[in-house]
Amino acid sequence: MIRSIVLRGLLATGLLMGGNLALAQSGAEPVTYHILGIPHFLVDPQTVLEAGQFMLDQQYFLSLIDFDPVTRQIVPRLATAWAFDEATDTWTFSLRDDVSWVRRETETGEIVRVRPVVAADFVTGIRRACDPRMGNVYTPIIAANIAGCQAVAEADPAALKSESFEQVEVRAPDETTLTIRLTGPRLYFLSMTWLPALRAVPGEVIDQYGTDWTTLEHIVTNGPFVPTRYVPEVRLEFERNPWLPADLAGPGNVEQVVMVNPPDWTTALLLYLDNEIDLTGLGQEDINAYLPENPDLLEQLVLEVGEAVYALDFDLGQPPFDNVHARRAFSAAIDRQTYVTEIVPGSGVPMMHWVGPGSFGASPVDQVGIDQGPSRGFDPDFARAELALAGYPDCRGFPEVTYATWQGGELLGEYLQGIYETYLGCPPETLRIEAYDFLTMLELIAKESPSEQHPELWISGWFPDYPDANNWLYDAGLHCESTNNMRAACTAWDDLVLAAQTEPDQERRAAMYREAEELMFGYAGEFRIAPIVLSAGSVLVKPWVSAPSDYALLNRWDWITVDAAMQQAARAAS
Repeated sequence: MIRSIVLRGLLATGLLMGGNLALAQSGAEPVTYHILGIPHFLVDPQTVLEAGQFMLDQQYFLSLIDFDPVTRQIVPRLATAWAFDEATDTWTFSLRDDVSWVRRETETGEIVRVRPVVAADFVTGIRRACDPRMGNVYTPIIAANIAGCQAVAEADPAALKSESFEQVEVRAPDETTLTIRLTGPRLYFLSMTWLPALRAVPGEVIDQYGTDWTTLEHIVTNGPFVPTRYVPEVRLEFERNPWLPADLAGPGNVEQVVMVNPPDWTTALLLYLDNEIDLTGLGQEDINAYLPENPDLLEQLVLEVGEAVYALDFDLGQPPFDNVHARRAFSAAIDRQTYVTEIVPGSGVPMMHWVGPGSFGASPVDQVGIDQGPSRGFDPDFARAELALAGYPDCRGFPEVTYATWQGGELLGEYLQGIYETYLGCPPETLRIEAYDFLTMLELIAKESPSEQHPELWISGWFPDYPDANNWLYDAGLHCESTNNMRAACTAWDDLVLAAQTEPDQERRAAMYREAEELMFGYAGEFRIAPIVLSAGSVLVKPWVSAPSDYALLNRWDWITVDAAMQQAARAAS
């Protein structure tokens, strides 16, 4: 359940530093958005691993469906319509016929059309997603859902042949029809089709150039922007795709994007202050060092909510947290608001349920669960009463428990020691903090780990693989039939989550997920975990940059509007 958690919002702006900086000044230019980035071409849809690559893939390659950057509701993209056949567990997608693969001519710099995007290109892409040689971390999830994919994913890579992929049941009956047969009635699969791994790729280009097909000289794309210039580890430039149908292009006015790679956070901030870049993230040290001396920056500071949620997990397989009252007590005693404002300021917002915003079926962060105003999930009176019901009034007789975390993550454990003493009466030594390297911790919390080694409490985090509540409530390990490191017995809650997977009515399915979260995190909830914080980070945004939503600002260049006159005047005055 624990993953390497990153804040997608910040990584989407490219806050991984390295390399040398070389900013070129130009004369008159099109409307240009200047940002930080990770200038490289590691954006093969079937190999992307991290948030920065996800963001670039959205510029390069269109998905079957999309999520509106403002409402986060499912909308058409390359598919114009879709339907699910319950009798065959098959999704059928009707595709547009007016989207083209394009490339930039090296000699002339012109962006030219290559050929139409057809259903067979999705067949090629999805089959590659099942290929174990690609090393895609999403292959196990995809293989569990697409019929025939598992056999390929588990095959000996050396024995794979082209005909081996015929067993992956994705077909193109014609150029504008795509069928995907699943391993069961997976209604959430529609959301999964947004994954880069399930996007179309040009098979003939890959056959010709192999792993070099994504270099500037060879890459062909179909998204809103096309790469046009590349200085390794320093600079990457893009132009708007002139061949993209107008109704697929966002409402922004950005014509060119310049992505640069400063060596560190402080250099990035200095570039921002000198108007060389239009948006930057901030480390806490820079906030402390620069903002007090630059009060005007406060108006440009935005807290960008991320998508990762951190939680305290309970071992339900042994005392004391096999008792639901103990779990409720240890969750309701957490003052989440104080934690995010005083302990880790600017790095998150309180979270009292599990499904993060932006996913289908997600409830607002201030709804569902124990709600005592802005602290969300904090009710010390309820916590004390529940601990008494568990048999430990004022924490008397409560056993010593182990709180496991990764090395460097002890801060939350120390905070928990303090609040459990304050609100529950538990001495600090009740919570023994143990920090492990990541792989050791994974072994200790595994469902199969012996009880004498399995910690009673541990920190976890989840960054969604695809934007659907199923990914949180099932795939993330909360369900009794998934990884289930909490070692929870199956209950009616698990039946509800499984039923939601097959519910064809989308409104009803969303309501089922809300009900599932209330049953898990309400006053009578099971509390297999205790959500604590939704990730967030601070970014500075120039006043000449605007977008209709934070998500659009950080992920969708074609939805961004730049006041070019204001921008150029500021740059000229610097």
